[in-house]
Amino acid sequence: MLPSIQLYENSSKVTVFWDLLSPATVASYNLYWSNTGDTGTFVLLRTDIPNFGSFGKKYTAAYLDRAEISLSGKDSFYLAITSVSTLGAESPLGTARLIPYLSDQNVDAGSVNSPVTVSENKSLTVGGSALRLTFTHDAKLIEIFNNTDGATLYVDVTGFDATTTKSMPVYSKVYYTIFRNLNKDTGVSLITDGSDIDARIVVHY
Repeated sequence: MLPSIQLYENSSKVTVFWDLLSPATVASYNLYWSNTGDTGTFVLLRTDIPNFGSFGKKYTAAYLDRAEISLSGKDSFYLAITSVSTLGAESPLGTARLIPYLSDQNVDAGSVNSPVTVSENKSLTVGGSALRLTFTHDAKLIEIFNNTDGATLYVDVTGFDATTTKSMPVYSKVYYTIFRNLNKDTGVSLITDGSDIDARIVVHY
């Protein structure tokens, strides 16, 4: 089974990444795109994406500019990957990932590192410590959008406080999706690089 695609996104560029498969059987990946739906016609976009890791050797990644496919931040489209075996055989397409248009993102969850009002439990320490958000149910998917110019939001989903050196960065105006099961009591931790950040978050149960 091919891994789920995760992403960073802003108005011009998209970064997609996914868990590595066994290097004993998989040599590389190909990336396809479609604007005709998740079961529409997919066109080859990238070839020979290596099966070794970016982001601390846990993921492999691909990068694209929306202009390559004549789309803007107002357009949605789909991406899907295939794997290529060490013998050169290409797998069927994996599950397509919707890349949403940026004007239709999420709901407001308040400002990080300033007084917030959210519907979930939270812990907040001003001065660089993490804001912990917990949930009413175990989560299946979290969508985060950093809507602040020039500031980076850091996210940790392992149960530890987020830090600016060990957590996943969500850059200014970037949309980030976490595809994984998250315990409702563990939740996620958020920290800023010193600025108040308008963070929009949707949790899917």
